[in-house]
Amino acid sequence: MRRKLYFTQVLDVQTAWGPARHLVVGRYDGKPGISWDVLQALKNEMLGPDACAVEFFPPAHKVVDEVNRRHLWEVPKDLELPMSPR
Repeated sequence: MRRKLYFTQVLDVQTAWGPARHLVVGRYDGKPGISWDVLQALKNEMLGPDACAVEFFPPAHKVVDEVNRRHLWEVPKDLELPMSPR
C-alpha cells in the first residue's frame, strides 16, 4: 500500500557530522500529508530499523517549501544526540 502512495529517494550526502544518508519522501499525487507512522515505516524500510534520523525545521527566513516532500537525515551511529524520545 505505501509503495502505491509514496515515493522515496536516498541520497548520500556530506554533512558537518561526516557522511550521511538523506531520505526524501513524497506522495505520488503531490498532496500534503504524510503521517508519522508512515514516515517511520519508510525510514525503517529505506535506512534500516536501527537507524536514527532527524527532520530539520529551519528558522522561518531559511525555509524552502517548493514541493510537498519530507526530508530526513540519518544520524551517524557514533553521534549521541543530546535528546531522546523517552
